[in-house]
This record gives sequence, structure tokens and C-alpha cells, in this order.
Amino acid sequence: MTGITVSLVALASWGQIYNASSAYVTPAPTGYSAAFDSLYKDFGTVPQGSQSVHRFTFTNKTDKDIHVLGVRSSCHCATPRAVNDVAKPGEKIVIEVIYDAGKFLGERSMTITVDMQSDRLEQVFLRVRGYSRSDVMLSPGKADLGIVKIGQEQTQTLRLTYSGGQDWRIQEVIPGQWAKATVAEKSRGYGSAEYEVTLNVPANAPRGNFADAVQLKTNDATQPVVRVDVVGMIDGGIQPSLSVVKFDQIEAGKSAKKRFFIKGDRPFTIARADFDAAKLPVALQSTQGEKTVHTLEVEINPTKPGRFEGEVMIRVEPQAELVPIKVVADAK
Repeated sequence: MTGITVSLVALASWGQIYNASSAYVTPAPTGYSAAFDSLYKDFGTVPQGSQSVHRFTFTNKTDKDIHVLGVRSSCHCATPRAVNDVAKPGEKIVIEVIYDAGKFLGERSMTITVDMQSDRLEQVFLRVRGYSRSDVMLSPGKADLGIVKIGQEQTQTLRLTYSGGQDWRIQEVIPGQWAKATVAEKSRGYGSAEYEVTLNVPANAPRGNFADAVQLKTNDATQPVVRVDVVGMIDGGIQPSLSVVKFDQIEAGKSAKKRFFIKGDRPFTIARADFDAAKLPVALQSTQGEKTVHTLEVEINPTKPGRFEGEVMIRVEPQAELVPIKVVADAK
């Protein structure tokens, strides 16, 4: 077994999607509500038949585990779910909401109620709204990539039609954080138009649940922007046996070791591991050579009590894929 080179990496943050509507005004949140990244999502103007997706993220800032007991919507137009239903201290819970504009026309607002419990029970209220316009139809309702391998560019084509009596035109495409789009006018009649919208997700899009959107800017002065969502699961052919390596109740000044495996659908080599050594006092070793299964050993040696948590990015070759591993340790 050989040591793996250590280097520091910076994490990129996701940008925000452009919204034409003003932000929801609410008093300053307290309790569990204050630990959400946001409590409101405005999907803006969306085509009839479209499905928009948003993920609210909660960060557990307490010293106890927090559980989601249930999630429900005040309207059948939105379907919420907890992507994960428990968060240890420092971990996150994601609440996903699918906003279905095929079930209504015009403006619709609704409340998502999240029941959360630790040493106390609290309800968190998330609010979403949007405007489903009857003169614009999108088919299918969103670009759903399904499960795709990381490192592969993805393309999907949708049909967008307008029939509202105006000389309606798409003038500009506003890309999302990762998703981009091109539009091609296929037909035009008196008060009607049909476009082909080709959505593209690049090969370097991040691993995991993917949710992004592009905005189509039109010449409609009253409702100038139409949103088109792109969702999917970007996965790799190389997977770890553990996504989280946990060390519970270890002693400061003493080392502890854990092993796990990385398995691939083809032979690969372990090139290196990148992580923030200031957060994680760890060393890693791995098997060598080109194999379909590699053994990795994580050794942690905390010099003081406390919680140590961080992400290790395992780089594999020859495809230069990055396999994320989270390491968490509580030292006493």
C-alpha cells in the first residue's frame, strides 16, 4: 500500500436561477426555519404542462440528530419529499419540491409543511409559487436525463408551442449554472409559433442529483421569461462502498483506521486524494495498479478533542473521475 498525495481543493458554490418576480417578504426565521438556505421559491412564469424542481437545504447546527417525520403540500400541484430524513450535527437535509404546472393555470401559491424533531418537535413552512400560462405549452414538461454516467455530455430536445394571438418570439436564452440551450423556430402562423428547444448538460457537470434550469427571454412585455427545467442523476461507473466514513468517539492523541472499497465497471488506478488537511488530520493509503476493485484505508489522528469533518476527493485514472468520500470523526 502506498501513500496518496495530499493537496487542498476549493469547493464551488451553485449560482441562482434568474427570477422575474420579486422575493417573498417574511419575518426573520427562528428555530429550525433559520437553518434552511431559503424558505421561499418563486418559479416565475412556466409553460403549461411543465414540471419545475427546487431543493431546499437544511443544515443541522445543533449538537443532536434531527429527523424529518413528514412532508406535505397544501396543494396537489406540488409534490414534496425529503431526499434524506435525518441529519447528524453539521449534516444536511434536502427537501425536494416538484411544482407541476400541468395541474393548474394562472398563478398558484402553496405551502410545504415539514415536521422536524430532535429534542423538540417543530413545523417548518416552505412556500412556493409560480404562474402557469395557458398560451405556452412545453412537451415534455421538463428535460429528465434519468441516470447518466458522469463525464458524458447530455442532450435532450423539447417542443415549445405558443398560441396566444401575438407575434411572440424567443429573443435570448439565459443559461443555468450548468445547463445551456439552443432554440430553433420550426413554424410560425397568425398568433402562433413552435420552437425546438435543445438542452445541453456538459460532461463536467457534478456527480449527484442534478437540478438546473434555463430561462427563455421573449418579446412579451407582461411575461417576458419562460423557465425550462433540467433534472437527473449524474452517476459514475466507479462507486465507493462507503460514501461517509465515520469514526465515533475516538480519543485525541490516538489514531484510528477504517477501510473501504472503490469498485468500477472497468479497470482504473487511484491517482491521488484531495482534501483540506486543516479540517481533516488524516492519511490515506490505497492498493496500486489498474484494478476493478481497490482497497483504501483512512487513518485519522486528531491531536485535540472536537468534531472533524470534511470531504475527500479521490481522483481515478485514466478518465480523471472524482469520487467524493465524506469523513466524520468525533474525538474526546
